[in-house]
Amino acid sequence: MFNAGVILLSSLLKRFSLLRRFVTSLRYEMIYGAPGWRDVTTFNVGLFPTDPDIAADPATASEALQIQVYEEVYLRAQQIRPIWPGDTLAEIAAGRGGGLAHLARRAEWTCIGFDRSSAASRSARRRGVDIRRARAEDLPVADGSCAYAISVEGIFCCDDVVAAMTEAGRILAPDGCLVLAEFFSGPIAIASERIARRAAHSGLVVTSFVDLTPRARAAFLMDEPRRAGFAAALPRFLVDRFRETLGLEGTKRYAQWRDGHRSYFIATLARLGRADTGEMQLAATGS
Repeated sequence: MFNAGVILLSSLLKRFSLLRRFVTSLRYEMIYGAPGWRDVTTFNVGLFPTDPDIAADPATASEALQIQVYEEVYLRAQQIRPIWPGDTLAEIAAGRGGGLAHLARRAEWTCIGFDRSSAASRSARRRGVDIRRARAEDLPVADGSCAYAISVEGIFCCDDVVAAMTEAGRILAPDGCLVLAEFFSGPIAIASERIARRAAHSGLVVTSFVDLTPRARAAFLMDEPRRAGFAAALPRFLVDRFRETLGLEGTKRYAQWRDGHRSYFIATLARLGRADTGEMQLAATGS
């Protein structure tokens, strides 16, 4: 009887997991396929202040706060490993590819992206951005083929975060680096501990950790009117469902950012076993 109960429970949990994955996928398809959001290419929190050239460039001005995150990712990546022409960068959970398009203009590298949403990948390809449909836990990329892997507010939303980080490590070249920009529902010190533990379980090591909470908080609060515009473009029956997702004023997410209960960081990680890993130090600094 006991074994039968265990088997039944395992079966139910598996079915629940599949159902949860389906509901999550459907939610992302609705987000990225919303007709009123056709011109939106990024949905990340953003950083303030922004670089003057990003704010002034017609290609990035409307999403300058969000593109600034990708600029910071670029700066961290090239500090860790000099960029060579022909290097490959892979973005995990790339969405509609606005950030990846910015990175493609930043250096002579090959930029590819992956996202589980077919609506997101279709939108990106229509704008000439190479984003393919794939789950973060199962990337169609050869071992060690990428000099850089990045994820902006994506990996922590995966069904299996450790599996996704392990997969990111698999595609990295021996001297490659993974750059993560993420928000966290809690203090920055706990965020630092959490990413270090997940890295260790994934065969990775954190090589730098930068607290960008004040800049992310400022960007999030400043960007609320734009997000409210997103809500206004939705069919009425979907507005209430997505208010929390968008973090509109009056929601729990908005209050968490406003009251300082969320944090934001950029971390760089390397594969364990790199010759210089022992010489690297974790740098937790403000910016």
